[in-house]
Amino acid sequence: MRNRIHTTLMSMAVMATAAVGTGLVPTPASAAVTAPITVAPAAQATLAESGFTMESATIGAQAAGYVRNKATNRCLEQGNNGHVFTSLCHYGPTQTWTWVGGEGYRPLMNWHSQECLDGTAATGSVYTLSCNGGDYQKWQLGVAGHITQRQSVQNLDSNWAGSVYLSPQNRGDYQMWY
Repeated sequence: MRNRIHTTLMSMAVMATAAVGTGLVPTPASAAVTAPITVAPAAQATLAESGFTMESATIGAQAAGYVRNKATNRCLEQGNNGHVFTSLCHYGPTQTWTWVGGEGYRPLMNWHSQECLDGTAATGSVYTLSCNGGDYQKWQLGVAGHITQRQSVQNLDSNWAGSVYLSPQNRGDYQMWY
């Protein structure tokens, strides 16, 4: 995973939006906290409301970062209603993803929506849904940079138009992610 998903600095707004109140964001030593933060994970908290900063994208044992396509140099992003696509990298909350769990096949969760990447091989569709632990939401990052779905054993693929879909492994750069 070290060369495939870049762990970069997260904007404080990303962390406030995605992780406030979930226990995932550490409190810096310089900030005195007298009461727990009670903002729901989906709430749109501002930097001033959050009361903390984040210096790295490492959150506990999880690393949040960006998933970039090798061929297009565009980042995986979640839009409205679970729509998944690639776009120019702006490093915002909708482009921030994290692997959930240990090794092997595991969910890839969007920090902004707290939804997991999902897909249907019959149509090739890729989208996000509420995380449910099913095989359609289990993915594995291979050493060559392929992200493979457990259920279909197909790879996450993309094109210059920004579409993201499932297709059989072809070893092309459009199926390589870092």
